[in-house]
Amino acid sequence: MYKLILLVLFSINSLAQNKVSLNVTKYGLSLTNTNNENGIQLTIPEHSTFYCFGEKVILGIVELDNKETFEVKKKLLYLKFRNVLENSFKLKGKSAADTFLYYEIHDEPELKSFRVIYFYYDSYLINSGLNWWSSISDGFHNIVITSEAIVIYNFTIQVKNGELENKFKVKTKI
Repeated sequence: MYKLILLVLFSINSLAQNKVSLNVTKYGLSLTNTNNENGIQLTIPEHSTFYCFGEKVILGIVELDNKETFEVKKKLLYLKFRNVLENSFKLKGKSAADTFLYYEIHDEPELKSFRVIYFYYDSYLINSGLNWWSSISDGFHNIVITSEAIVIYNFTIQVKNGELENKFKVKTKI
């Protein structure tokens, strides 16, 4: 009986998987359920979310006493670094209107250190489902695919002249 239940669970799990191809051509990124030998072949759960992060650009690092100090200054720090972000984009002749500002907290009590790192991604994409296309620029991009908040894949690709530069086997996280 136990073996039958396991067999049914594995069958359901295998049916709920999609074999997809991640393709990069002509400055376009797509995830399709067709097999493309030039793309990266993946097997993902049916309800997956796809993230593509470009280069992480650090705007500043703030050293504070502790988390409580951060909570008090959080809004002011956000406004300060949002202004830094907008000014850096103005110097490039671009708009930062659709660029999100992120921060990471590095709390190391044993070292009596509390740091907050403010940054943005030079490109960012989130998508659910299959058969979509998005533009992509040259450079390194981190691909993360999740299912129910669990990372299924996490790997980096390089795009050069609008094409996938590195082809390799992708390892599953779990």
